[in-house]
Amino acid sequence: MLEIASNYWTGSASAADTWSIQAQHNTATNPPSTLVIAQTGSSGAAIVSVPSLEVTNLGSAGNPSITFATATQCGMWVTGTAGSLVIGSTGSTFIQGGSSSIAQFSTVTLQLLNSAPLSLSSSSGVYWNADSGISRLGAASLAMGNGTASDTTGNLSFNKVIKYAGVATVKAGVGSIVASTAVTGKKAAITATTIYAVPSSGAGMYKVSWTAWITTAATASSTLGGTNGFQTVSTVGGVAVTDSPTTPTISALNTTATKISGVLICQCDASTNLQYAFGYTDGTAVMTYSLNAYVEYLG
Repeated sequence: MLEIASNYWTGSASAADTWSIQAQHNTATNPPSTLVIAQTGSSGAAIVSVPSLEVTNLGSAGNPSITFATATQCGMWVTGTAGSLVIGSTGSTFIQGGSSSIAQFSTVTLQLLNSAPLSLSSSSGVYWNADSGISRLGAASLAMGNGTASDTTGNLSFNKVIKYAGVATVKAGVGSIVASTAVTGKKAAITATTIYAVPSSGAGMYKVSWTAWITTAATASSTLGGTNGFQTVSTVGGVAVTDSPTTPTISALNTTATKISGVLICQCDASTNLQYAFGYTDGTAVMTYSLNAYVEYLG
C-alpha cells in the first residue's frame, strides 16, 4: 500500500488528509486485479485529477470500461465555463448497447443539468428499447418511430400543447379525438347511445363530427337521417340537453351516392355520458347505411 498525506484545516485545527493506493484481488485463480484509490480525512469532495486517462485493459464485460459503483449519483464532468463531453471512439462503439447504439442505460438516469442540450447529429437517435426511438431528421426536426433512424411510426403521450406555432394555447391546448364510433349495415334508427363517458376531469366543450352514407338503397323511398337527423345528448348543469341543427341534416335521395355530414358543439358536465342518436325512415327496412362519428375535446 502507498499512502500520501497532507494537512488540511478543519476550521479549528490542522488534521491529516490521507490518500491510499493499493492492489486488491479475490481468492480465485488469476483473479481480476483492482487498483483501489481511497481518501480519508477531509469531508470535502474527493477528486482525482489527471491530464488524460486511457483505458486499455479489459473490464468485466470483456471490453475497456469505466465502472461507477456504490453511488446514488455519478458522472463525467467538464469543468470550466464551456466544453464538450464526448462519449465515443474512433473505431467502434464506446459503450455498447446494440449494433448501432452509443450508450446503454438500464436502471440509470441520464440527467442534463443547467438546461444543457442533448445534441444529436442527423439520422442519430435516442432509443429506449428495440421498438421505439427518437431520431433527428434535421435542424429542429425529430422523428419518433420503431428505432430505425428517421422512422415516424411512433406515438406520443403527454398532457397538452401549451404553445403552437409560437402562440400560447388555452383550455385543452390542441383539440384531441377522445372517442369514435363506426356503425355499418344499419337498417334502423339509432336511439340515444353513449359514445363517450366524460371523466371527472373532462368537464367542458366537445365537438362531434359525423358522416353517414347509404350502402343499399330502399326499394321505393327512404330518408337518411329520418326526421331529426344526427343529434347529441349531454348533461349541462345537471340537465339533459339535446343538440341538433335548426334545420336537420337529412336526405331523401335514396341512392348509394347519398352522403350527409355535420358538426355539433356540445357542453358536458364531469362524470356524465355524451350520447348520440340518428334518425331513419324506410317502411320496408331495406335501406342500409353506415355512420362514423368522432368526439374531440376542446377544453
